[in-house]
Amino acid sequence: LLLAIATGASAGVAAPDGTQPDGMGVSERRAESRGHWVSIGLLAGTEATFAMGRWMDGTVDRARQRRAILANNITEKLSALTVVRAFGQGPREEKRLLRQSRGLRGALIERSRAIGSINAVAEATGTMATLSALLVGILAVARGQATPGDVVAMTTLTGMLATPSRDLGKVYEYWRRAQA
Repeated sequence: LLLAIATGASAGVAAPDGTQPDGMGVSERRAESRGHWVSIGLLAGTEATFAMGRWMDGTVDRARQRRAILANNITEKLSALTVVRAFGQGPREEKRLLRQSRGLRGALIERSRAIGSINAVAEATGTMATLSALLVGILAVARGQATPGDVVAMTTLTGMLATPSRDLGKVYEYWRRAQA
């Protein structure tokens, strides 16, 4: 019953001939249908995390591009420092470096916003799944369909399922950073 509530899985056992005599009563079927809401919430949050990953992809690429441009310019100017000084181009090159540095800073801030948003969605997914499990449990206890112990077990199980969902945001971030 707890797995049916938390994950929406069927509590029936297959007979040797392959048929599915579930033997579930009305209260178990209601608990099973309410359990789908917890599963749907976890799946929707996971999908939202991956969808936001596309936004993060662009910000990571822009930050890498800005960093490469700035590093290339600094390397070039250091190798030709005497030429820059001889022709009095120091102030112009300083402005260029400042402009490129501001562009890099903006790109890194945007990347951080994307990463923070992904982590916030992943965290909210776990929290909402746990709250959904509590709400389903409270309603089930109020109707006499579950005991408080069932609610505690369901909430604990949902928390265990939500932890990997929270980690998905970090995994995606680390994976994207590792790509060259």
